[in-house]
Amino acid sequence: TFAARCVALLGQARAELGSERPDTRQVVAATEEVRRLLIRSRESDRAMTRVGLPLAAYCAAWLGALTWLAFGALRLYPDSDALSGRGGAAWMLMAAVLWGAMGGVLDALFALWQRFGERTFDVRFWLWYVLNPALGAGLGIVVYLLSATGYLAVTGAGSAGEGAAGVPRLNPN
Repeated sequence: TFAARCVALLGQARAELGSERPDTRQVVAATEEVRRLLIRSRESDRAMTRVGLPLAAYCAAWLGALTWLAFGALRLYPDSDALSGRGGAAWMLMAAVLWGAMGGVLDALFALWQRFGERTFDVRFWLWYVLNPALGAGLGIVVYLLSATGYLAVTGAGSAGEGAAGVPRLNPN
């Protein structure tokens, strides 16, 4: 953690000062590293309130909207009547996009939580947090296409005209 790293560096500097012939370069380097860490921590704290909290609210709004779509409006979860009743590849693709976007949002929220906790949040990466739901949706499409073409078997082989998990297989010819 942040505090443990600072304490360890200061402990190294103290041990070096306590030696018979202290190397002042090592002491200065350790204290400069602690100074750099403290400055970065202060910048991270400022950026959290200015940019980080709005990004967290943005991700939470995405998560709420996607959850409402998945469970409320479209009911696009495994073994739902909506998917089995409609049974088309378009609905399966929509489910893959939705769940991929939800994974992207959860990844962005976890990264924010991790950066806030470590006090290493950097404003320069704000675009990654904004685009991560779209990146997740794109990966959902890739996973769907891999499973629909039979390159990725999720539960085993289906019948001759189906890919894994009963998804209609695309004809590559």
